[in-house]
Amino acid sequence: MAKWPNSTARPLDPKETHLRNLKQVTFGGQNAEAYWDLKGKNLIFQSTQPGYPDEQIFTMSGDGANRKLVSTGKGRCTCSYFSPDGKTLLFASSHSDPQIDITELKAREEAAKGGRRRYQGCRTSGPFWVM
Repeated sequence: MAKWPNSTARPLDPKETHLRNLKQVTFGGQNAEAYWDLKGKNLIFQSTQPGYPDEQIFTMSGDGANRKLVSTGKGRCTCSYFSPDGKTLLFASSHSDPQIDITELKAREEAAKGGRRRYQGCRTSGPFWVM
């Protein structure tokens, strides 16, 4: 996996009265749809990172350590979850498209012209925070 981009942690707003003990656990890229396992120890999420054509699925410990790619690294992935026993991961992916390389090339060309990509998912820029 390519080195994850660095970014500067944002200071908490001193006027914030509801959230405390926050820690930023992702830096750089576009990160979305993070979910805890039932034990509350690990996160699964989708992220756009250098070296991958589109959003992929990653897991990591709740403290931000042990980041690991769990999808194939091809296509676009979304909607990832841990099974109740934590032994299985479930996510949607376009990687099984028999013409994924052609599909992704066409999608990038269309996006470069300002058009909509075939696989359009939820994108949220910015970090994840945990309490």
